[in-house]
Amino acid sequence: MKKTTLFKLSALSLALAGQYAHADVVNHTCTVSSDCYYSTLHSGITTADGKTNTEYYWYLNSTKLGKHNDDLEASVTPQHYQNIPSPDDDIRGSNSLIGIGNSDRDAFSLAEIEYKRKASLYIPSGTTATVANSGYHNANVVSIRNANAKIDSGVRLQAGESEDEKTLLIAIDVSGESNVTTSADVILKSRDSVGIWGSDSSTVTAKNHKIELSPESSGVLARDSARVVLENVNITGSKALQYALETGGSGSSIEFNRGSIDLTNDILTMAASLGTGKIDINHSSLNANYAVISDAYWYEDDDYIASHGVININHSNVTGRELFVAVNTDEDTEPLSRDHSTTVNVESSKISGRVANIRDASDENDDNELDIHIDTKANTNVDLTMKNSQWTVNGDSHLNGLAMANSTTSLQKTGNQFQTLTITDYLIGNGHFDLNTDLANQQSDKIVVKGDDSGNFTLGIKDSGNEPNAANGKVTLVETQTGQAQFSLKDRDYVDAGAYRYRLNKEGTNWVLANRQAESVKDNSVQPTTPAKPVTPAPTEPTQPVVQPKPVTPTPPVVVQPTQPQPIQPSQPASPGLKALSEKTNALVSLRQAQGVLLSQNLQGIHQRLGELKTDKVSNVWVKNNNSRSEAKAQNVAVDSRSSGFEMDSHSLQIGVDRAINDNLRLGGFVGTSRADVDFKGEYGKGKLRSQAVGLYATFANEQGWYLDNIAKYEHLTAKFVDEKRKYNAVSLSSEIGKRFALSHDWSITPQAQLAYHTINGKSDESRLNLFTARAGVRVAKGFALNNGWNLQPYAEVNAIAEKANKAKVRVNQYQFDVAENKGRVQTALGLTAGNSNHRLGLEASITSGSKFKQPLSVLANYRYQW
Repeated sequence: MKKTTLFKLSALSLALAGQYAHADVVNHTCTVSSDCYYSTLHSGITTADGKTNTEYYWYLNSTKLGKHNDDLEASVTPQHYQNIPSPDDDIRGSNSLIGIGNSDRDAFSLAEIEYKRKASLYIPSGTTATVANSGYHNANVVSIRNANAKIDSGVRLQAGESEDEKTLLIAIDVSGESNVTTSADVILKSRDSVGIWGSDSSTVTAKNHKIELSPESSGVLARDSARVVLENVNITGSKALQYALETGGSGSSIEFNRGSIDLTNDILTMAASLGTGKIDINHSSLNANYAVISDAYWYEDDDYIASHGVININHSNVTGRELFVAVNTDEDTEPLSRDHSTTVNVESSKISGRVANIRDASDENDDNELDIHIDTKANTNVDLTMKNSQWTVNGDSHLNGLAMANSTTSLQKTGNQFQTLTITDYLIGNGHFDLNTDLANQQSDKIVVKGDDSGNFTLGIKDSGNEPNAANGKVTLVETQTGQAQFSLKDRDYVDAGAYRYRLNKEGTNWVLANRQAESVKDNSVQPTTPAKPVTPAPTEPTQPVVQPKPVTPTPPVVVQPTQPQPIQPSQPASPGLKALSEKTNALVSLRQAQGVLLSQNLQGIHQRLGELKTDKVSNVWVKNNNSRSEAKAQNVAVDSRSSGFEMDSHSLQIGVDRAINDNLRLGGFVGTSRADVDFKGEYGKGKLRSQAVGLYATFANEQGWYLDNIAKYEHLTAKFVDEKRKYNAVSLSSEIGKRFALSHDWSITPQAQLAYHTINGKSDESRLNLFTARAGVRVAKGFALNNGWNLQPYAEVNAIAEKANKAKVRVNQYQFDVAENKGRVQTALGLTAGNSNHRLGLEASITSGSKFKQPLSVLANYRYQW
């Protein structure tokens, strides 16, 4: 027997109930906390003139509210609503707690009913509702069929009170030709529950709320031509087997705008699930174990067919911690067709995860535990189109097709495993691939295209840095069938592996990264063409002796002419076989050489004798500034390799103070800072040197013109190169001796000699660098006394410089390389000093020339105040 429940009705509703036959609109507000579900039922059968008529009415449970021909405007009182528990199989009240069931078919006769009436429901803020313990009957918190509804923000809808519910619970169920707008927070507590379920041709718009998932639950589900639009909705979950968004059936779609999905469990959590339908992700963030799962086969009108799903991702971040797209190939039965497809369009977005087929093999295990098999060998039938986007791939992946437009695909190394991206049908467009390599063991990530390929692509290579174990090593980075697509290394056409350099070559239709064992180093000083000249006269001269019958005469040209190329130094023919150093190796040896140049240069300013050596002033404070350009030529740093050489622009500033101890001895100290920008030329990039210095000096000078300078300096150096920074400590000791000879007419000549020692500490891959520098030269000066009390002294100076290092080494993996020496050189300078009783100014320009090192210009400026 059907149980009848009394309901509390408003005065307006009671009045309408008595005169529903004459009303156009039925207004009603439900206050019953256990059942506010409006429905349509017939009241009985009346016979007139032999005809049977059935009257349909709006009902609230068993109470008539008005004729079904009248529009219904219903609402609920803001309070808490709870269904009557039904732990057994008995139905207690409606299966829906709140809602409108505007049926299109008679529940008993199944005859069609005219349902296109304006039925609407309003659920105000402050309303809370929970459905739980419904027995074995599916139940809904809110159910809307063939009606409109508006659910305010501040409403809380809960499905279930624990995970142990016996059946499906739905927070918001929308079906038929319904249009629902909701901002209600949805809390799922029971297993096998759904937050928002749209079906048939319904439309749901959800804004500014949250959905909390329970185990084995779905946040939003669109089926059979339903459309769900979500704006600023946040979906969260931390349990296994959770789906955030699901579509199924032709015409179903979900649009997810400016929202977030965060499913933190790593057991089958899925941000977006596709049957046959479409999902749009716009300006949103998605994070799940599987970002997208696509069912290969789907039921459509009772037929089991291949599905075709589409997901569009725009201006979003979509992360699949294990899989970006998982194609579920499980079959319920033999499908009518197997041409399933998944289309993924990505624009201005970042996506991550791999693409693969999956199959549930749990039934094959005796322990009945969840077991998902991942298959990267078979084609997934996933077509991925990327525009202005980035894809991070964390494992082997298989696509049907990949179209790229100004996009990047980065294969991410996981442990010691390298990845393969297999593309069955096509690779087109333009884009960039980041790949990992271990050239030492000839392993790498790989792109394999089995179908057509076209377009232009660049490759970025991240190598392990290990030293290759075999000569002429190579790895295949790209395999294609047609070879139409063009690949090149990005930014530069080489890869540094260990100590040496590898380049990209096309072999057939494949692209290979290989070491050219005999790659030459660019150096203008090497002229490999000269040995070819003696070869040309060899066949020409022997024709003259043939005229004479004497057989002895042909011997002179044979003995002398062809043998002349043989004594040429063997190093020149070998120069084309010199291996190009890697960028790091070249930077290490070159910066080590540049450090010695900088240390020597920083001493030059202090030793410089600007003006008179003797002064009657007790104290001095001075400042010196040096700016120079240096050029070091390429040199052999191993038997089979050569550095690139470098150009260095350096700038230094020193400030010092000294005081006279007696007439002949002066003691002082100074601090200084310097910086140098080092250009390694060509493909080798640039480096930087920075230093801070502190030092002491003692100067002896007597009346006879003799002087002796002694300097002790500590310097802290910083070197930057190839994304690496190193710090060093250096000590310099230097002595300079000279004698000033005064000549007539205020001319003077000063011969001088200097001996300096520099030492710089090493690192684990660098030995200590010890450097000795000797300099000998002479200065000629002419003094001019001005009427205003100033004295001018132009001068010219020439020095010969010799340098010797301790054969310092740089080690890269198992190879060692020498730090090149700057060798001998000659320095010439022109300068001018000006001074009066308290002030002295100086300016000097110099050039240095040598076979291995030169300084096209160095400018030294000096100011001294004395009192």
